[in-house]
Amino acid sequence: MLKNKAYIVAVYLLLLVLFLILYYTQNGAQWFSVESLDNYHRFAMDNFWLVSLILSGLMILFSVFGLPLVQFKILFGFFFGFWLGGIAGWIANTIAIFAHFLLTRYILYDYYQGKHKDKRYYKFMEGVAKENTFMKVVILRTSYVVPNNLINFYFSLFTKRPLDYMLGTFIGLLPTDLIDAFIGASLRDINSLFSNPRQLILIGILLVLYVLLIVYIQRKYFRKAASSGSTEA
Repeated sequence: MLKNKAYIVAVYLLLLVLFLILYYTQNGAQWFSVESLDNYHRFAMDNFWLVSLILSGLMILFSVFGLPLVQFKILFGFFFGFWLGGIAGWIANTIAIFAHFLLTRYILYDYYQGKHKDKRYYKFMEGVAKENTFMKVVILRTSYVVPNNLINFYFSLFTKRPLDYMLGTFIGLLPTDLIDAFIGASLRDINSLFSNPRQLILIGILLVLYVLLIVYIQRKYFRKAASSGSTEA
């Protein structure tokens, strides 16, 4: 079993190196320029499912290689607008992170746990990931400060509650994914985006409600953590 995993890791690293070489030697950044993307906008609008599947597949590929996904979430907004692009990008982002979780668990979890599970730092990290997993993931995912790859690797290696991790990821990604879709839609046509006051009011209300929800979750979590700490003392 370990031998098979070693082969998979070797293939994974080889593909990662080849992918990075291809991306940077072929000036991959130009693939995401506004001028290039304008040519594909009409095709994307006429082929929503096909383009969504292509973008989702690329997001999965980037995610398992530990590469950023923000450009694809912006593309969803650029091609399909704020609402449709935001929801589609949100779902695709969650699936891509779930794929990263499964791959990391399969390749690294048993090996890392076998080597380090008796060490003091490992028990500490595992304990942090185990307690209130859902709330911690929601709080971390709603922030642009903590890199998603760091969250992905940390909880993939240490969490004992994968369902709580995925539910927290699904909910926590929504605000940042909607913001990225808004940026993409703004790049394509900022005038039409701001010309509908009802849409702006609805966006503002949703953002306020979501911020209030996150504040409530954070307060509830920290209150619970404080009470449990005082009980132990």
